[in-house]
Amino acid sequence: MAFSRADTRPTPGDLSAGPGGPPPTAPPAGLGPALVLGVALAVAAFACLMALGLVVKHPDPNNPSTGYGIQQNQSVKTALYLLGFGVLLPVAAVAGRRLADAIAAGPNGGALGGLSAVIAATLAAAIVVVKLSTHLPWGDGLAVVLVGVALWAVAAVAVLARAARPRPWAPLRALAGRGELLGVA
Repeated sequence: MAFSRADTRPTPGDLSAGPGGPPPTAPPAGLGPALVLGVALAVAAFACLMALGLVVKHPDPNNPSTGYGIQQNQSVKTALYLLGFGVLLPVAAVAGRRLADAIAAGPNGGALGGLSAVIAATLAAAIVVVKLSTHLPWGDGLAVVLVGVALWAVAAVAVLARAARPRPWAPLRALAGRGELLGVA
């Protein structure tokens, strides 16, 4: 006895949202916010790795074999270059796009442009504060860059994780629709 029943399973390329089919997907985030988030993440990761690499393996300026006062460390610089272009940029591009898509798909999606502008602006402000800290008791240098950018990264990750949650976040409502204005500022 043979059963002849029509196959109602969706084909692998069928993305229609019929009854029992996959839910409709949210439109992806725009290129601008995704690019800004990716670049900010890449710059922050590179600054942390650069500071850490040069703090750990920094030549002694008083050692005659390295040359008096010459601050060269080609092996660390080459490794940072390769790591930056070979690993950090591709990972940051993918992570920025996925993070922007996750935020855009949620209830905080309207604030994505403003949030990405604030993330980039606070990274720039953190770098400026590190540079201006020359006159403060702790001075400036690679260790200050590492601490400053690491503190920014912790705060940025916390804000981005909260923005990607499925619940609306009241502080982001103030940023909704102001992405272009904040991007110019």
